[in-house]
Amino acid sequence: TGLVSESLPSSPEKFSKDELSFVEEVPKQIEIECPVCLNILTDPQQVSCCGHNFCKSCIERVKSSNGSCPMCNVGHSKYQSFADKNLSRIVNGLQVYCTNKVKGCQWKGDLKYLPTHLNKGKREGECQYEEVKCRYEECQTRGQRQHLNVHEEEWCDQRPYSCEHCYEEAMARFLKEDLLFVEELKVPAQIEIECPVCLHILTDPHQVSCCGRTLCKSCIERARASNGSCPMCKEGMEERFRYSVDKDCLHFVNFSLQVYCTNKPKGCEWKGNLRDLSTHLSKGKREGDCLFEEVKCRYECQTKDQRQKLVIHEKDDCNERPYKCEHCALEDRYIFITGDHLNTCPKYPTTCRNNCAQKIPRESISDHLTQCPLERM
Repeated sequence: TGLVSESLPSSPEKFSKDELSFVEEVPKQIEIECPVCLNILTDPQQVSCCGHNFCKSCIERVKSSNGSCPMCNVGHSKYQSFADKNLSRIVNGLQVYCTNKVKGCQWKGDLKYLPTHLNKGKREGECQYEEVKCRYEECQTRGQRQHLNVHEEEWCDQRPYSCEHCYEEAMARFLKEDLLFVEELKVPAQIEIECPVCLHILTDPHQVSCCGRTLCKSCIERARASNGSCPMCKEGMEERFRYSVDKDCLHFVNFSLQVYCTNKPKGCEWKGNLRDLSTHLSKGKREGDCLFEEVKCRYECQTKDQRQKLVIHEKDDCNERPYKCEHCALEDRYIFITGDHLNTCPKYPTTCRNNCAQKIPRESISDHLTQCPLERM
């Protein structure tokens, strides 16, 4: 199996006991199922009234609705819940097989790493047997990750595609000196690969009828729209200044120019046809094949870095990332939850004004003072 990240998801995925295949039989005396959601316990919390364990999210949902203990019916004000760290270690450390074992996946490991391995609902992930949706938004095809690779490259009707005749697909522009050619550049004498107008490698090359030069189609169209004459020989008569696809140049630029990724100095090992470099880089987009391309954080933060480094930034460091309050479960931006929200959070633990050593949720201070032994009557 591949390497698994040590970091755990912020909202643990839930599994029922029937979904899981344990490497060894779980001892019957270990309580691993939540009595509320009936799934394997996530972040187990023990209640003080009867000693049963529940998922943290389940017991907090019960208490926030002023509900009594689901097991012994003690009123919500008469019991507390606290993290059962020992049980948490036991549950997280249960050895399980991948839920796709029957399809052929050979992964096995700690239960806490299974969600990361599966990465449910995401196109990318370690488990190649997990069923997910095609990466192209408008396509509804679903299949195992390993099968979707072929579908997306060859069969998907929504995949990016360029016309073999006019190369209409949008392509990033590159200067000759920006490119790292796999072999020494040898251009046939009759073929131009640089546009004399924009000075970039030709994209969608077209030859003009007046002087025979080859330019980017977009450069020709800009010239015609501005003053109507050829940018090279200044011919202005419409019947003499026409243009058509330069097929020899198009084929040479698209299929004969083998290049390395422009991020090769940073460590990227990709190489391929020049026509595929734009797709590999996906400049300006958060997602893309090249993990060494510098792009902007997916959230409203202005941080820019290599895609591979932004994964850690977005998960652990970005002030604009989604974040859940550990006290009341409100979800918002990290900078808000850890700042302004904590000043008003109703579940935030506060100290009694009488210094009675108890920590009381902010919303329960009034109730506590009616029972505090140090409160003056």
